[in-house]
Amino acid sequence: MSTAFPSGEVHDLIEQEIECYKAALPHPDPDWPVDVRVLMSQLNQRLFETELRIGELMRQCGLRSHEASTYFANYIGVAPKEYRLFHQTELAKRLIQHEGLMRVPIYQVALAVGYEKHSAFSTMFKKRVGCPPTMFKIRLIKEMLKEKNEASDAPPA
Repeated sequence: MSTAFPSGEVHDLIEQEIECYKAALPHPDPDWPVDVRVLMSQLNQRLFETELRIGELMRQCGLRSHEASTYFANYIGVAPKEYRLFHQTELAKRLIQHEGLMRVPIYQVALAVGYEKHSAFSTMFKKRVGCPPTMFKIRLIKEMLKEKNEASDAPPA
């Protein structure tokens, strides 16, 4: 990944979360056609790269863009672009919710999931989650504080 992340411990934690997420991705079914398996494997490896261009990747796998999207969707259930957006959103939510990354600015989360432009990331996140990533983070923090206060206000057992 050629994206600039914060240095040190935060960088390592982000990289660890990315690798953990990638390790849990579904693997191509051996019964699928070779080109679908190759495309899915390549997508899984490169999901969060800012330089990834899905049309170019499909051509590299010997597939034409429009036909390949439908073809891929027949096996995976969604087109390659939707597959990538889904996983970018899920990893972004995971990073935002990670206790050790609470102080990481949203633009760093955007970079980590493959967005060079914070505004494009925020727009995508809002469409898919229902609120901008900053609001998602604020709501999460409020929930955590509320739970902490309720736990401290509870009478001893």
